[in-house]
Amino acid sequence: SEEKEALQLQLLKASPTFGFDNLIADWVFLKFLQYFGDDTARNQTGYSLSEDYFDIITRLDPRWVDTYLFVSNSLSIYEGKPKVAVEYMTRGTDVLSPEIDPKAWQVWRWKGIDQLLFVGDIPGAIDSHEMAAEWAENTSYQGLTSLFRQTAEFLKRDPDSKLIKFNAWLWVYGQTRDQRVRDRAQQEILKLGGKVEMDQNGEMRFVLPESSE
Repeated sequence: SEEKEALQLQLLKASPTFGFDNLIADWVFLKFLQYFGDDTARNQTGYSLSEDYFDIITRLDPRWVDTYLFVSNSLSIYEGKPKVAVEYMTRGTDVLSPEIDPKAWQVWRWKGIDQLLFVGDIPGAIDSHEMAAEWAENTSYQGLTSLFRQTAEFLKRDPDSKLIKFNAWLWVYGQTRDQRVRDRAQQEILKLGGKVEMDQNGEMRFVLPESSE
């Protein structure tokens, strides 16, 4: 039950790990996936334990880059707690580096997107995107550095830039297979004036007419 799981998570937070931090983080993440994927139960009780799962995971294994997409989706979009998501992502950016993981820039990018779209922290979003660009340099992802730098520059000039928000939601849409997150992203894209088009392969794509930028 939800209460039993909540109690177990609280006990885990207070228990020593005996050096098995990463293993416990792995186990807790698997438990989160099970919890998150139980649609029937979640429709009844919501997603409130996501915060506890990721509090444990990001404390025990803050260098685990792949979990931060779930932090963003589950806390910012499902739970409406983007400040908590940003706090947990900061645990990652505090200890990660491109040397530790070439994908570490992703944490700055997700953090920057959450700061931009959900928290409204534009200076934070600018800083995060500048750091994402810096960390992506000299990795196989360095082609993205110009996107991140342009995002930061655009935000400095126009903190309420529709184009940047459009691109950010486009990124959210493209990075997940979660239907609820995609629906939210599509809704926000259309709200910004985006249009849906079909490409030559019959794939759906979003465009922002120049008049909307």
